[in-house]
Amino acid sequence: MSGPVRRSRPRVPLTAAALITRVLPPGFRRDVLGDLEENFHMTRRERGGWRARAWYWRQAADFVWKLRTAGFSGGLPNDPHREHKVIRTILSDARYAVRGLLAEPMFTLIVVGTLALAIGANTAIFSVVNGLLLSPLNYPDPDRLVRVHQYYAEATHPKGDPQSYDVVSPIDYLDYREREQIFSSLVAFGNYSPTGYDLSGDGPARRLTSLPVTADYFEVFGTRPIMGRVFEREEENGESRVVLLSAALWQNVFDSDPDIVGQIIQMDGGGWEVIGVMPPEFMDLVGGRTDVWVPQNMTPGGFNVRDNHYMNVVGRLSPGVSLDEAQQRLDVYAEELAQQYPDSNEGRWAFLVPLHQDSLGNADTMLWVLLASTGVVLMIGCVNVANLLIGRGIRRRKEFAVRAALGSGRLRLIAQLLTESALLALMGGVVGVGLAMALTGALLRGAPEELTIINPVSFDLRVLGFSLVVSLVTAVFFGAVPAFRSVGARLETTLREGDRGNTGAAGTQRMRAALVVSEVALALVLLVAAGLMMRSFWLLQNQDLGVSPENVLTYELRLPAARYATGEEREAFYQRLHDRVATIPGVQATGGVQWLPITGSFNMWGFGVADPQDEDGWEFHSANVRTISGDYLETVGIPLLAGRPWGPEHLLAGPIDRANEGEEEGAERPLYAGYVNQATVREGWGEGATPIGEVIIAGGRDFEIIGIVGDTLLRHHAPAVPKVYFSHTQFSTNRRWDMFQLVRSDGEVPELMSMVRAEIAEIDPELVAYNVRGLEQAIGTGIASTKFAMSVLIGFAALAAVLAALGTYGVLAYTVGQRQHEIGIRMALGARAVQVQAMILRQGLLFALVGTAVGLGSAYGATRVMSSLLYGVSATDPAVFAAVGLVVVALALVAAWIPARRATRVNPVRVLR
Repeated sequence: MSGPVRRSRPRVPLTAAALITRVLPPGFRRDVLGDLEENFHMTRRERGGWRARAWYWRQAADFVWKLRTAGFSGGLPNDPHREHKVIRTILSDARYAVRGLLAEPMFTLIVVGTLALAIGANTAIFSVVNGLLLSPLNYPDPDRLVRVHQYYAEATHPKGDPQSYDVVSPIDYLDYREREQIFSSLVAFGNYSPTGYDLSGDGPARRLTSLPVTADYFEVFGTRPIMGRVFEREEENGESRVVLLSAALWQNVFDSDPDIVGQIIQMDGGGWEVIGVMPPEFMDLVGGRTDVWVPQNMTPGGFNVRDNHYMNVVGRLSPGVSLDEAQQRLDVYAEELAQQYPDSNEGRWAFLVPLHQDSLGNADTMLWVLLASTGVVLMIGCVNVANLLIGRGIRRRKEFAVRAALGSGRLRLIAQLLTESALLALMGGVVGVGLAMALTGALLRGAPEELTIINPVSFDLRVLGFSLVVSLVTAVFFGAVPAFRSVGARLETTLREGDRGNTGAAGTQRMRAALVVSEVALALVLLVAAGLMMRSFWLLQNQDLGVSPENVLTYELRLPAARYATGEEREAFYQRLHDRVATIPGVQATGGVQWLPITGSFNMWGFGVADPQDEDGWEFHSANVRTISGDYLETVGIPLLAGRPWGPEHLLAGPIDRANEGEEEGAERPLYAGYVNQATVREGWGEGATPIGEVIIAGGRDFEIIGIVGDTLLRHHAPAVPKVYFSHTQFSTNRRWDMFQLVRSDGEVPELMSMVRAEIAEIDPELVAYNVRGLEQAIGTGIASTKFAMSVLIGFAALAAVLAALGTYGVLAYTVGQRQHEIGIRMALGARAVQVQAMILRQGLLFALVGTAVGLGSAYGATRVMSSLLYGVSATDPAVFAAVGLVVVALALVAAWIPARRATRVNPVRVLR
């Protein structure tokens, strides 16, 4: 009985092979001829037999010609053209790798996309973190810059807690400035209200942001004007009209006029002499973006008294003085001031904080969390790529065995796989670079402004190189593992294992399972962190702020002293403005206030209430003062809980017999009207009291409480504090209050601001309405950092979850493909489809449960570092942990369901045949 007819494999041109053999030494013949034969057969399959033979002859002729013309007849050890063979081999491997990757487009797309996302995210976040957190400030000797805060011993929060920081009084600053053994220079700038000027001249008026500073400002920050001079201490008198311009203002408004120094510009209707222009790269972390700098008024008296705290202070430590030494010396000096001025300085200390640390606040924790999250994404991406490469390598075991049997050496096969892996890593890196640049720009656009001004952020090539190296090592190592395991296997053994549906060596399977479990665990940690941030942000957004910001428009106006010198003139303007704006169709209410709600603590005043234990005594407390005009309470939705609205009789009501300290008994003082909030009632009279008609002392005036209004939060993260509301009519002569204006509409007025500007122009065409935005947007700046961190974390967590699901799917899909023989036997023996599905789902569920257990344990410890970023939720919130655990298990089951469903479609007859 004759056996099956075997078709002989086409042979290479023997004459050409003989020519090559003749010029090659024995030690090189096998490798060279094997490579040529392999490429011959590949060319034959792709281009046909005669083209393959022609190609072989060309290779042989070229090879022999190069060796003969170089003067060699046999040996190759010193062949100067040997590098051509290496280059040709590399190019051949690269071409083969490209064809192989194009033959599996889905695999290539997933690997390249995974690497690109991991590299891009890691590079972008690290670029931002490096610029904001790790790089020194962009000033000379930045480690010697400190922020000076004052701290009251009876404050609620301990010393060193940022919530205990207070601004500095101007007279204390003048004392500190003379302490040369502590500071080489010390600067103060106002923090009383938003400052700015209306620049007039050719064309419409333009709003400028301004910063009043003392003369040491430029020395502290180590900067000089690019032209002109800086301020002198003699100009800190409140009368000097000199100004420094920003480079942007000089270029954009004054057309880079080289003769600008010495010119007079018109600001708020008055003339100011330009004495210099600041360099374009200069940025003040505390003062923020500024158009003009003017001298700070430091003349003692008026607002500049020792117990009025309103100044930001930044210092440069003296040479050779460390931060600890400076703090110790400042503590000693604070004790001296407390002894000299016990009424204002007893219990008040100064506290030094490095300027970089102070400018970041809690953002440093947020940035570290985001950096850690990108590291997790990079690890998950590399693990996923490793799993995909191992699975692809196992699928190609037959190919490796056949090629080895046909003469390809172990090193040749390994080199081929390494070329494929390196090509994948290179493609992922190229795409990752573009993605990193796009993500860096997106992060900077979405980051809160207080972060983006800290330091210039640039694309970080070092971390890009690190990410590329990690990805390359991952791809190369795990891409080569299957080759090392397969190239030594015997052909008949490999084919026999494949026929039985073997899924690969047990060690390889355990490795892949461990990789999937690690992906699930790492993804769960990120999902828990994102879940905590989401819950915290939801609580912040849905808490009762005490106001109704919907459909409320805000803008700012500054009334120049040159045209509105008296309080009566300012009050008349606001009254006319409110009357005219109220007539715009769709407007429901309008009013003004010197500070918007939910934006922090400003204008802290002491207020006195009658001491119930002493009929002639007073108890003093602290409250935030809000000067309001028009229908402010109705506009922002603060309810009047008790009492009555302001009327003409309450604006400047009749005098009563009450004397200030040091005045004669019986001296007449006017009685004013005011509202207090519920927190003020609790502070001054106790829970449940109704002090309508009571008289309090505040700002040297007597106020009758005519109403109690609802509480508003101090900030999103802080509870309500005592607030006292006074009428701008009564306070217009006290000081030049800069007012925020607010307009509530029915939401159907798209051109509302245009109509408001028209009404302003009818009253005073030179005024500029600026900083126009919705009240929701203005209030939302308080949670901008939380929103930014939450958005980035959610994005990374979603990416990690997708990668983990893909990893689970990939392993199970490969398992189903390799176990088709086994599944066919089971179904032939009566196994139902649901039983086959359950078998695959159990494996996916096992991955998910083990990964979830490991991930929950890791998250329990890792999320504690996020405590300072959370509001109203614990870092170990059981509801978030349980919900994320269920989500991860559900994702794993979904990923497993697709391969499980595919397993039930196996045809037992076809598989067993």
